[in-house]
Amino acid sequence: MFGVVRETTVDPVKWAKGHAQREEFYAMRAQQPGYQGSIGVGADNDRVVTVTLWDSEEQWEAVRPTLNAAAERLLAPLWASPSQILSSGPVVQDEVTKA
Repeated sequence: MFGVVRETTVDPVKWAKGHAQREEFYAMRAQQPGYQGSIGVGADNDRVVTVTLWDSEEQWEAVRPTLNAAAERLLAPLWASPSQILSSGPVVQDEVTKA
């Protein structure tokens, strides 16, 4: 399994009003091959730290252009600053996706 850790600073007013945009992005992401799930954690200063899980790095890289375009269209208008990847790599501990 492969994980991507991303930090996003949101505009709280736009984020609250952007429920439909977020849901559209989440639904589209969920349909991508290799997608295993995501956890978003609200942090201080209107930040959201997200861990997204994929079957493999190759599957994530294959869908990355599609997801980036969708995020720019749907989510970027809700952000206070551009989203950034903090880290990515093989998952070395998984206590979330228990079968």
